Amino acid sequence: MIGPELTAAGTYPAETIAWFYERGYWTSETLPDVLDRRAAAGPDRALIIDGPTVLTNAQVREATYRVAAGLRSLGVAAGDRIAVQLPNWPEYVLTYFALARLGAVIVPLMPIYRHKEVAYILSLTGASAYVGTAGEAFDHLAMVRELRGDLPGLKTIVTVRSAAQPGEIRYEDLVAGSGVPDPERLGPRPDPDAGHLIGFTSGTESRPKGCFHTWNSYSFTPRTQRLLYEVTPDDIALVVSPPTHTSGLAAGLLKPLVSGAAACLMPKWSPQEALRLIGRHRVTMATGATPFIAMLAEAYDPAVHDVSSFRMFLCGGAPVPAALIARVRQTLGTTKVLPVYGQTESLILTTCLSADTDERAATSSGRAVPGAQVAIVGPGGTPLPAGETGEIWYRTPGAMLGYWRNPDATAAAIDSAGWRHSGDLGYLDAAGYLQITGRIKDMIIRGGVNISSREVEEMLEQHPRVAAAAVVAVPDERLGERVGAFVVANGAEPTLPELTAFLQERFRLAKQKLPEVLRVLPELPMTATGKVNKQELRA
Repeated sequence: MIGPELTAAGTYPAETIAWFYERGYWTSETLPDVLDRRAAAGPDRALIIDGPTVLTNAQVREATYRVAAGLRSLGVAAGDRIAVQLPNWPEYVLTYFALARLGAVIVPLMPIYRHKEVAYILSLTGASAYVGTAGEAFDHLAMVRELRGDLPGLKTIVTVRSAAQPGEIRYEDLVAGSGVPDPERLGPRPDPDAGHLIGFTSGTESRPKGCFHTWNSYSFTPRTQRLLYEVTPDDIALVVSPPTHTSGLAAGLLKPLVSGAAACLMPKWSPQEALRLIGRHRVTMATGATPFIAMLAEAYDPAVHDVSSFRMFLCGGAPVPAALIARVRQTLGTTKVLPVYGQTESLILTTCLSADTDERAATSSGRAVPGAQVAIVGPGGTPLPAGETGEIWYRTPGAMLGYWRNPDATAAAIDSAGWRHSGDLGYLDAAGYLQITGRIKDMIIRGGVNISSREVEEMLEQHPRVAAAAVVAVPDERLGERVGAFVVANGAEPTLPELTAFLQERFRLAKQKLPEVLRVLPELPMTATGKVNKQELRA
């Protein structure tokens, strides 16, 4: 299977699809249908909060259709892949909603992605347009302009809050020139089982893989979370993660959208600013990596901050230590920390709920959500009993259909019975709670961002004074993990500043992927089978 051939009908038997619909895990309602329904039922209720600006349901709907009309005038149509690399701005939300109305497939690009990742993703997806900004810390537009000569399929660049060069178009001009369109003139209504999003994830391979989702597979998570966490129209979710990341988009933005609630955007993470927004807007929940809640608890000052409305923080990307949960209880009062386990391939698989004890939250990632099956298997796919560690397999209506234009990886990840092989290790206790114990995939999770060890190793080994390299996770109290590098020198020993400068200048590697710890060894420890013994290096 490759890109356009990934379909719901080609992935699931007809009876499975019927079962998804019968149980309500999949529905005929699409994102623009949700938006239309919200605008009709409560036109003046808040949907997007951006600093002092509040956009209502009706305003978001009208602006969405303006953007959709502008994009359609540029030739964007159903099935087109459109890359978007923006911070937590309203422009991101409106562009995403507009693409959903047109039936186009959004390709979210993390703000940390640089030349290497962006060039590969734009080429692989055949993105026909890129929506981005010059930014403050890094000029993404300059990067894409530099790459454009090698991307013949990239026809359009839309600049946001930035000047446009000849042949490009400013987002503001695109919207201003479109007028208020008749929604029915924007083309056919989208199909909930057609392509909706390609989200990229890094595993053990040096190149990221594109997880191909329909609206039904992607929205399974926010619709499920609405029920599990009892989200109501009175809730306000603080979006702390980039909306180009699963936690920022599905849980941060779409959960309040499908629940009738509001989303408070946070363009740049700061625990002090997050606490201010929680108090000012009476924020009730947020979703992010474990370090976010740790920093909130550390920055909290009862004499300054009001967190009485903040009832839950959904935590993913790293284990939640018992000491952290205790500290949150002591500082933030009634705020519950609820671990969630999922992947870009599946979004949500297990979660703790408000009724679960703090001890459960500190010792598990919760139980399987309704509709999802989670199993622990040993070698050869043999099911293992409670308490025994093995690979985590799952089946869920929220799973991707496959990896975009990567049939080999798709076949390796999804077996003939529809079980997805996570590559993660864990066990289920007698009550069905999942405990994650490690990763088969050699991956580092730094502040909730997945980093491929092999990718960094391959680049380090191109340094003239590096004969061999091995990259592992280094535990870090604030970020969960950092990148640590072990190298064998070729001649004089290289220094950490030399290696990081090499990676930035030669490969323009994202800052988050740079090694922060370096050890030079006479040789790398090996296993009996001739592989680098990373367990020994981690120890």
